[in-house]
Amino acid sequence: MTFPLGTAALQRIIEQAGSVSRLAGDLNLPVTTVRAWLVRDSIPAAHCPALEAYSVMLAGGRDAKPGAYVVCEQLDNDTPWSVLRRNPLPPGRDAAIDKAWRKAGGKA
Repeated sequence: MTFPLGTAALQRIIEQAGSVSRLAGDLNLPVTTVRAWLVRDSIPAAHCPALEAYSVMLAGGRDAKPGAYVVCEQLDNDTPWSVLRRNPLPPGRDAAIDKAWRKAGGKA
């Protein structure tokens, strides 16, 4: 299984939402902000938890099949998410994302 990384992960959430406008509206963000993340190929760490929660909600919850939702580690691999999380990722999920990140040369 492959996991999208960086802006590819953000594109996955946009696909889940149906459009950039819907994602931005549901998260109370300007559309221009989301589009800027895509152009800059960078998602600010401060927005990753909300994006993850939104993706999980759209996928039907954390019990959804692997790859059905996007997690913070996919959006921003530079932040130590394992330290910041209260609840760890489902077993195997973080290792698969790390493997995908290394395969991509540490870049999305």
